[in-house]
Amino acid sequence: MRLIFLYVQHKSGVFYANRIKEEGYYHLLQLLVRYKIVDEVLIVIETPGPTRSIMYPHSGVSGLLINDLQSLALRDDDAIWCRGGFRSWHDTLKAWGKKGHWLIAYAANTGRERWLFWDVIFNDLIEESVLDGRGRFNLAWIKPISPVQFFLKEDVKTSYDLCIGSSYIHDKKAQWKVIDALTVYLSKYKTSLKCVMPGVFRHGVKTNRIPYKIQSYGLDIDFPGMISRTALNELYNSSKMYIHLGGGGQNDRGPLEALVCGCVVMIESPKRHAPFLRKAPSTVRIAKDGASPEAIADDIHDMLTCWATPFRRSANNFFNYYCDPIAKILPDMEKLFNVIKANRPPAPFTLVEEFREKQS
Repeated sequence: MRLIFLYVQHKSGVFYANRIKEEGYYHLLQLLVRYKIVDEVLIVIETPGPTRSIMYPHSGVSGLLINDLQSLALRDDDAIWCRGGFRSWHDTLKAWGKKGHWLIAYAANTGRERWLFWDVIFNDLIEESVLDGRGRFNLAWIKPISPVQFFLKEDVKTSYDLCIGSSYIHDKKAQWKVIDALTVYLSKYKTSLKCVMPGVFRHGVKTNRIPYKIQSYGLDIDFPGMISRTALNELYNSSKMYIHLGGGGQNDRGPLEALVCGCVVMIESPKRHAPFLRKAPSTVRIAKDGASPEAIADDIHDMLTCWATPFRRSANNFFNYYCDPIAKILPDMEKLFNVIKANRPPAPFTLVEEFREKQS
């Protein structure tokens, strides 16, 4: 069986064809082939220009740049996994489903899980798998993080108290909440924490005031900009704590990456993150009141006061217990694709019994 991974639609197709090698998705895809869960994987990127093949270093994993998804030649046993989804893909995907291909979605905060034709939805915000009212199987999924890109480095000196986010800096990511809390922290605890805020600025009413507040209060924050995954791995490893107070998104990868690198983590909206993050309060703190700079400052102080070097190993162990790709993700992938191979046309209800054993 071949798995088609629909990655992205973008004018910079070559960039994304190379960028995917740094993603947890790519690591999982090559594991699916290595462990013979699927026979081969084709990564598809829709982009202007002529159709061309992309070579990847792992046997059985190939790529294709294509300017029209409808022209993709499918085999009878192909299954399709769509990351996100673009409106122009809707009718093509629906037609493929009518031809008997299994359609799998990971919505990636696009809202595309609402499309009715999916057979399987990778849902990393639920704890137990369920067949929904539309007959789509919601698999309690674990988002993969690449161990090639993100890993714990032993005996690293911690240079930063806080790593504040790891993506674009804008109002929805809520880095501004941390800045407000740091001004309170400085006043209450008489300490200016050493911080780093990777990413590039985007406009926002709250975000636009960040530079002014930093200068006014003399906060100690480094801004390395949008950095490579390798550099980000170094930042995580040199930070005691990672903080993400954004209230939206879908299981933002930052807290997961930071955990595997040994950071203790603070988040605000647990329903927007993987359920297992609620299970170790000493490693992952849920902000008591994300609307209160005073409460956030106290949460930060509590975690940093308790912090010691062994916490780095504890954070890494916590991540591996729930997210190790071979021990935790692959067994569900093997179970899923065995059912897919045995059921054509798609029959999502057959997955219910298969996954019930895991939950019992």
